[in-house]
Amino acid sequence: MFSQSLDSWADSLKNYEISFQVFTENIVYSAGMLLIILVTTFVLSPNKKLRIHKDQLLLNFLLMYSLFTMLSFIGMLSAEADTQGLPQTTASILFPFGVVYLFTLGFSALKNFKIEWKQNVIRDAALVAVCVVVTYFSFFSLAPTGALVFAGIAGVILGGLLAYLSNLEAKINERTAELASEKRKSDALLENILPAYVINDLKERGASEPRYFEDLSIMFTDFVGFTQMSERLSAPELISQLNVIFTRFDAIVDKHISERIKTIGDAYMCVSGLTHSETNSANNLVDIAFEMLDYLVEHNEKFSTAWEMRIGIATGDCVGGVVGEKKYLFDLFGDTVNMASRMESHSEPGCINVDQATYLALEAIDSVVFEKRPPTHVKGKGEVTMSFVRRS
Repeated sequence: MFSQSLDSWADSLKNYEISFQVFTENIVYSAGMLLIILVTTFVLSPNKKLRIHKDQLLLNFLLMYSLFTMLSFIGMLSAEADTQGLPQTTASILFPFGVVYLFTLGFSALKNFKIEWKQNVIRDAALVAVCVVVTYFSFFSLAPTGALVFAGIAGVILGGLLAYLSNLEAKINERTAELASEKRKSDALLENILPAYVINDLKERGASEPRYFEDLSIMFTDFVGFTQMSERLSAPELISQLNVIFTRFDAIVDKHISERIKTIGDAYMCVSGLTHSETNSANNLVDIAFEMLDYLVEHNEKFSTAWEMRIGIATGDCVGGVVGEKKYLFDLFGDTVNMASRMESHSEPGCINVDQATYLALEAIDSVVFEKRPPTHVKGKGEVTMSFVRRS
């Protein structure tokens, strides 16, 4: 009986007039239902945004069109019955809405529409159940159980396919977003460890050759009485204090287009001149040194500590490059590095000590004054002329 009805219905569709009427009506129903779903989803969306791909819109339309076409067939089975009217019309609306709500909004909306449906699981389940129950009781008098099962299985298959494709697309988008996020994190980590030109070399060639730099300025800082400070503070508190101070130092260095090279215990080393800036490298480091000393005063007042720091700056040429293959470390080598370290060790608490090359680079700057120091014997250098730099 069921197969004969199916054949009869299929033959009737060969009549172009009937076929056009059936298909046109189902297209209108499907487009209208899709519009209702999109409007409903938009209204319920917390941020009033819909993120849906055109392919998914097409799949939604095909799903609803298939359901309405099945309903047309079920209606043909009851053509001689007296119970068409309102129940069949009601069922024609609720049945596809229930199925589409279950598979489209229940799955794809959660992933693609970005709606927090997890907070309303009970409400959603109840609504789906009501739709299915009302649909069944509206149809059972219009069509045999076999026809309802036929429509239900087809709806489940199509809905499941749609849910799978939507979920697959959402997973792809999610993984793509995760990869982009991880790439941003790794790039940010590299930028904090290595200079920009080294990062570009490693990305393009997988290795970075050493470079010779001219007119770099290098600065060393060191805390006075660090051993005594470490005895007064607990280990966690000491590390926490250094972390707070060095984090602020990093921000100051970055602000003046310079780069931290490394920290060795309580010593801090940074350089200016690896990248282009509007002011010369010596001026950058002097500005950095003044800001570091100012911050240290604020830090001591806030935490009731007594940190004091010596600073030394030297200017000249040196070689820079990456050391190691597994754990990359960028470092500078040359006489200028040694001179900067000597300037720091011959400085005094709260003072900025510079060599003669740095003095000459800063001589024309009005914002600073120099306090000439007597020639001092420096290990490995002999008699060296150095100066304290102070604000004018």
